[in-house]
Amino acid sequence: MWRNGRAAGALAAATVLTAALSAAPVSAAEVSAAETGFDPLPMKLPSAGAHASADAQRTWILGIRPSAQAQRIAAHYGAQRIIDVAVSIPAGRAREAAAALKRAGELSYAEPDVKLRRASSYDGHPEQWARAAIVPPDLPAPAPPGDLRVGVIDDEVDVTLGDLAAHTTQMLGGPVRDAHGTQVTSVVSAAVGNGGVMGVFPSVPILSYGTDLSCADVARGVSMLDDFGAQVINIGLGSPYPCVTQNIAIQQAIGHDIIVVAAAGNEFELGNQPQFPAAFPHVLSVAAVLPDWTSAWFSNANAAVDISAPGVGVPVATPLAFDVEDGVQDGMSLADGTSFAAPMVTGAAAWVRAVRGDLSGMQVADVLRSGSYDVGPRGWDSDFGWGVVNIPGALGAPVPPVDPFEPNDDMPYVNGTYFQGADPPVYRGSSRRLVASVDFAEDPYDVYRFRMPGHSALRATLRPRYGDPDLYAFHGGARSLRNRRAIVDRSERAHGADRVFLRNTGRRSALGYLVVSAPTTGATIDSRYSLSITRTHYRR
Repeated sequence: MWRNGRAAGALAAATVLTAALSAAPVSAAEVSAAETGFDPLPMKLPSAGAHASADAQRTWILGIRPSAQAQRIAAHYGAQRIIDVAVSIPAGRAREAAAALKRAGELSYAEPDVKLRRASSYDGHPEQWARAAIVPPDLPAPAPPGDLRVGVIDDEVDVTLGDLAAHTTQMLGGPVRDAHGTQVTSVVSAAVGNGGVMGVFPSVPILSYGTDLSCADVARGVSMLDDFGAQVINIGLGSPYPCVTQNIAIQQAIGHDIIVVAAAGNEFELGNQPQFPAAFPHVLSVAAVLPDWTSAWFSNANAAVDISAPGVGVPVATPLAFDVEDGVQDGMSLADGTSFAAPMVTGAAAWVRAVRGDLSGMQVADVLRSGSYDVGPRGWDSDFGWGVVNIPGALGAPVPPVDPFEPNDDMPYVNGTYFQGADPPVYRGSSRRLVASVDFAEDPYDVYRFRMPGHSALRATLRPRYGDPDLYAFHGGARSLRNRRAIVDRSERAHGADRVFLRNTGRRSALGYLVVSAPTTGATIDSRYSLSITRTHYRR
């Protein structure tokens, strides 16, 4: 798998010398590096014995290394490919398949295949608004560039409707089993003059992936849309359970410069539990607002919310067979939910990509945030994110800085577990300076893989430009940030620069990781920084 347009180097074998990488000792009681919100390498297998019946009818997912041997072992047990590094398998065979993969050193993780639900309701309100709230009626939509495509992972779209037929491609060609996918797609791209709905970006080409709402199938859909050249992907589905396989597919897509937009969820009055994939790092999580610019009563509010959009009384195209809610079977209805706020942001993201083709996907996401209407407390807040999406504001926002090497939020992103091949080390003995950013919810950690020559020492210096990030060093045997015993040095100063000092006392080179952690206290939840890595005098 290629990331950010570069080839990932092969993972070197048998060179991780954990004992040789050392610093001032850190006791286990002192180790307190913040953990990710979910385990990036879960090991959850079907229940055995008396409890096995509860899992017997479920499908399981096994994470595997991207090797021919792993594929052969998985196929022997009847597993089916989801993405390069994950397969699905019936629960009854998951344990024996996992055991065989583990013996061969090819098993990365295991998890149940969870179900997602649509983030919508159908009791629309009569207010006539929505599109005009985010794009002035007199602002003409640009002509979509020839390579611009928007992927929609949802129910299959009804391509018999005139306002979607000409520019929508069904990836699988299955039956239309629910109105939701058609409605969501119409918010993005319904054509002018062919129905009662006008999409945010009329007639932008759509790739429709009709999903069965399972984690494995959503991951499969993301991978397929990635392969077919989608530049923006909309997911109006969610689950309170973080499915790692889905996250891997999404992070691979983001690494390929794709913008992933997801509904924040409608569970505010039901406990306000974060929904995934919206709460995964680097995903644009969209909340819903009312016509009076207040937060919709159902819209989730949490640290993952990036931006908001109209989500009540949104005009949507509806297949005639499902147009039974408003009493008029005219192929149009009004709908509520963050499912319909998210495609507004998706349409806006596609619009910005069409006009500002010099920006990367992450930079497009940044200008959508910075160009939004700030309708809540000044700056970011958990109800609205940075504000309500505003296309003119995004088109005029300054070019944001590039955040290099993303996604690199944990060891599996950079060591060859999630991607085919490990990232080349950022340091091999010569001085290096990196400028990047972290954010508590969207980009909580930056993980940099380095290699120290034998009998050498280095100093890493973290200087914040704003915010208060912290710096950690892990030895090369760490599989994830949860391996807190793998920390060999750390610096958590409240102000000013953080520094760690490391020595490789062995003759051979040693691998390690430098980790920058986003602020968890203080006035900001994000930070921009420079990280300098220099070779220093080695004392025996």
